Amino acid sequence: MNRTDPSTRSPFNVQAFVSLISDALLVLAVVLLFIEDGKRYSAGATTLWLAIETLRLSGARPWSLGALSILALNVRGIVLEDGPTPVSHMDYVVIIIAVLVGFGRDAAHWRRTAALVSGACLLGVLLNAEVIFDFAWWSIEYQAQSLTKNSTALLAGIGALSGVMAALLGRHQWRWWLPMIPCILASFVLAKATTSRAALGLVPLALLLAGLLISRDRLSSAFRTRLTALSPPIRRGLGLAAVLVPISLVAIALVVEITAPGGLLRWFSGLYGAENIANDIGRLRVWECYLGLPFKGENRFIYGVGFQNSWQIWCTPEVTGRFLTHSHNILLQIWAENGVLPFSLILVLLVLMIRRVLRNTAQRSDQGRSREMGGALAFSSTAMFLYMIGFHMVELGMMKVPLLTALFGYFLGSIYPAAKPGQRSLQVDHHSAG
Repeated sequence: MNRTDPSTRSPFNVQAFVSLISDALLVLAVVLLFIEDGKRYSAGATTLWLAIETLRLSGARPWSLGALSILALNVRGIVLEDGPTPVSHMDYVVIIIAVLVGFGRDAAHWRRTAALVSGACLLGVLLNAEVIFDFAWWSIEYQAQSLTKNSTALLAGIGALSGVMAALLGRHQWRWWLPMIPCILASFVLAKATTSRAALGLVPLALLLAGLLISRDRLSSAFRTRLTALSPPIRRGLGLAAVLVPISLVAIALVVEITAPGGLLRWFSGLYGAENIANDIGRLRVWECYLGLPFKGENRFIYGVGFQNSWQIWCTPEVTGRFLTHSHNILLQIWAENGVLPFSLILVLLVLMIRRVLRNTAQRSDQGRSREMGGALAFSSTAMFLYMIGFHMVELGMMKVPLLTALFGYFLGSIYPAAKPGQRSLQVDHHSAG
């Protein structure tokens, strides 16, 4: 979207003022989640933030006005949590509008927004510092005042990766790393206080995978160079070891289990944690239940079982062994509640986004946008994408928390940056489509 010509601006910079209000609402929406009974006020601030950002899509009208109308028609459902729980159509409305709002932003915008989100998480942690640090030290489960444990863990991961994104996109990186390091550390302390394996494990894993994707061409070239430099006998020996070592490990495990039945399981249980194993088994039972819901007949394969019916009627504690109101997997949630057509569409969109991530990280010389990103936005947006998608393959922490659903969609838009700095469009050129 082309911004207003500077020559036509009045002495009072309206756009700068509106941007300031929008940024303040975003920070307020995050901080309010750390305050008792602040969730509804956070939802209101989130809705206003989305409305302002949608209005600023002047180059996308009338589509932006249509999106704003949809948002306005659902204000009651978003702020007052009307409708079924824990998932309703309002959650998806917020996500879709947030993707449109985040689409086509340049690196400077993502630097500022990411810094605001990470800094707001730091403020939230400081508001409850004594409790959070105490819980993190003793590994007691903590949840923010207005969130569940899983939602708190999701926010912690977003805060940490936002801090990394802001620091990497800074023109003078040391000036950005200095303020961002406390923000990142605070988010990790928050994640530790929740004892969530998803947040603690997926953040470093997302950064590692993003780094591997960015450097895959160089790593592949270096590996081939080193491999071809080895003599043929050594190459054959390495290939044989790659086959025999896993087989040997499996054989040793079988021998141990035969000679001492249950010993391997007890060893793994002690290493991994009996509670973690129980949680994973429960999650598998829930996944199995949700996976089978569209096959219950009466056109449920086409339409799904409907919002809320999934856990109130079908996947009850008698079936899954525990009381859970969602599937712990966004794809299964859509599949069970909405049926095959929406599920197929989401799969197509996910494939297109993965293609986009692969193109962003390829750093090909014919991509103008890769030069503008300099690799930093490609890396940080990829890490955020992997974390967001990965987290919601094992949890569903964003639902019924408008800020988290908005940030989920918004940061997904970061994998579609502006073609040129300062320029924004909702149209994708043929070189970058998909």
